[in-house]
Amino acid sequence: MNNKGQITVFISLIISVLLILGIASHKAINVNLAKEKLAANCQVAVSELLSEYNNYIFEHYHILLFDSSFGGKNQAIREEELKSRMAKNLGDNIHVEDLRILEYTTLMEDDCKAFKDQIEEYMSYAAVEYGVEEILNQTDNNDGTVGDDILNDMDNAQNQESVDSNQEENTEEDTEEDDASIEDPREFTSTISEMGILAFVLPEDMDVSSVHIDLSHVPSAGKESNFVEIDGTFDDMDALEEDLLEGGNWSEKLIDGGTGILYSRLVFNCATDTEVNKDTVLEFEREYLIAGKSSDYDNLENVVHRIMAIRFPANFISLLGDSEKMALIDPVAEALFVATGVPAPVYKYLIAGCWSYVESVADVRNLLKGKRVPFMKNSDSWITDLSALETSIYNDTEDTGKGLSYEDYLMILLAVNSDDMYVRMLDLMQINARQEQDDFMISNGAVGVTVTLTGRYLDVTHSVTSEGCY
Repeated sequence: MNNKGQITVFISLIISVLLILGIASHKAINVNLAKEKLAANCQVAVSELLSEYNNYIFEHYHILLFDSSFGGKNQAIREEELKSRMAKNLGDNIHVEDLRILEYTTLMEDDCKAFKDQIEEYMSYAAVEYGVEEILNQTDNNDGTVGDDILNDMDNAQNQESVDSNQEENTEEDTEEDDASIEDPREFTSTISEMGILAFVLPEDMDVSSVHIDLSHVPSAGKESNFVEIDGTFDDMDALEEDLLEGGNWSEKLIDGGTGILYSRLVFNCATDTEVNKDTVLEFEREYLIAGKSSDYDNLENVVHRIMAIRFPANFISLLGDSEKMALIDPVAEALFVATGVPAPVYKYLIAGCWSYVESVADVRNLLKGKRVPFMKNSDSWITDLSALETSIYNDTEDTGKGLSYEDYLMILLAVNSDDMYVRMLDLMQINARQEQDDFMISNGAVGVTVTLTGRYLDVTHSVTSEGCY
């Protein structure tokens, strides 16, 4: 009997221990399940925030972001909304004590890294009909850089003695008579500078918006890109050399320009294509990406001068290589030499610069009419006439489909001025989105978020953290 009693007690103890272990295990399992439920719901909260992406930005620019200001709501209010929703999901057994949005990853931080990454991803499957290779092929990999041989010849011309003694005597005797007969083409280029370049290059059917925008609150803070236009007087060889070197050497920058340049062509308007997005504040958006000014007029004017800086050395090189056209310059240079005593070789280059400048104006006018212009010219593709600059500047080029278009030049200019391109893209996104969403600010544009959720199950409190991004 004693043995049976001992066995009964022993079995009872074992059963009690097993029950305790079972209960403890069951509680531990439920606690872990509660923690997993908290983690799952924390991730749901993250996903809900990411699902609130800005429809306007996604539809027009294929970029995902949500407003971290929640349309002007206080963040605490949004946290309470999420906390209440998570509490319903978790039921009565798990008490939600707190939900906090810890931090955001914004579109602009780290030099717009998230923005650039989304562009790269979008462009990996976007249909692109044009590219850097096409531009380089159209120019035969020539970017209009003036060679050292030309610059050395110009320096040699400038270093010549002004006149010998006999020439001085002839100059003094004939100056008054010759002054009356000289038609200096540089007077016309000075007129272009005085009147403004757009007066000569705008096609008759192109209207330029008079809208001015406030750039004080955009991401770029209204930072402009400085550019010095070509000196239209052509009375100084040093200035001519500087202008010839201003626009060349762009091919490597174009190659390194990345997909952002192609992306801009897909989603932003320009002067020759205003149908990319029909509801924009500025009509000439790609011009804004380059110049950063507050009006279409100022941006277009700035871009035209920049295209001129690219066309000018290319035309200058082409002109120097055309012996027939250079022969037309010689008598003008000689006449100016007789009138002023400045060596004719100097005038040869100054007049060649003047003529190349006028040719560049004619080129830009044709580009704005939607035509392609050969990058390097020959006698057949040259447009203007030295003896009739004021009228021949309006001649139309024959569009053979070869050469570069206006939009190709915008790609080149964006490559050269790529430092500010991305932040100005964000400017335009904000400006346009605010037509529908008054309080939208790109600076609040979040692409990632971290959330922590704290809950209690029975007497155990857990905090879990989840993060997510587009």
